[in-house]
Amino acid sequence: MSAGAVRLIATDMDGTLLRSDQTISSRTLAAIRDADDAGIVVMAATGRGWRSAVPLLSVAPQITTAVCSNGALVRDIAGGDNTDVFAFPASTVEPLVTSVVTTVPDAGLAWELANGEFGFDRTYAGMRPDVAEHYPDHVGERPPTGDEMLKLLVLHPQLDEAALLSVLEPVVPSDVLATYSGIDTVEITGAGVHKAHALAVVCGRLGIDAGEVVALGDNRNDTEMLRWAGRGVAMGNALPAVVVAADEQTAHHMDDGVAIVIEDVLAGLR
Repeated sequence: MSAGAVRLIATDMDGTLLRSDQTISSRTLAAIRDADDAGIVVMAATGRGWRSAVPLLSVAPQITTAVCSNGALVRDIAGGDNTDVFAFPASTVEPLVTSVVTTVPDAGLAWELANGEFGFDRTYAGMRPDVAEHYPDHVGERPPTGDEMLKLLVLHPQLDEAALLSVLEPVVPSDVLATYSGIDTVEITGAGVHKAHALAVVCGRLGIDAGEVVALGDNRNDTEMLRWAGRGVAMGNALPAVVVAADEQTAHHMDDGVAIVIEDVLAGLR
């Protein structure tokens, strides 16, 4: 894909766009402004729920759309509403939860909802007292069984996210997608729901082809997006499997890797 063909840049947030202190560097902010001035759409594509993601993007008002919850929701930041919601069908929630708690009964569960709220069970609260302390009214026994759940998170007291995923993948229903993003939990969305799917929906509305998209990410939940985009870029801090899925690798997220790629795209337009 030639640099001149780029019409949209999609960037993950944690470990990619954001520094370790959850801020965006001045160089990256300048690159985003320059891309916007050049008519290139810059979007966020994150595992975060929209209530968590949007405040962190406020320093970059050029980013007006965010793919959130690993592709389960698209948030129109400028308009203040959700344009697309890919929640679990109500009929799949109970079988999914049952398969998880039967296989790993000592795991804790948390869940994200389309309205931006979340909840978690008492086991999860015990493993994440910081969350329980700040949101004591969010404790529940099970996720809601309606059609409002976007993502189920599973946290284990001993298994890391990769080991937990290997245990869960064979037993969860075949019509869900399990992944992780570096926050110690396995994250489960509905059938075919991932960042690439949501990006394709947004790009379809904009008349943008996958070959005109540059995507950047660092973790397992970015792999579908990096493979789908015409130019998939792994961060310098990306997992080895993410590097394999990408077309190229840029610098570490603490060394302005996103800005370097945007600047390269813009240089190709001159």
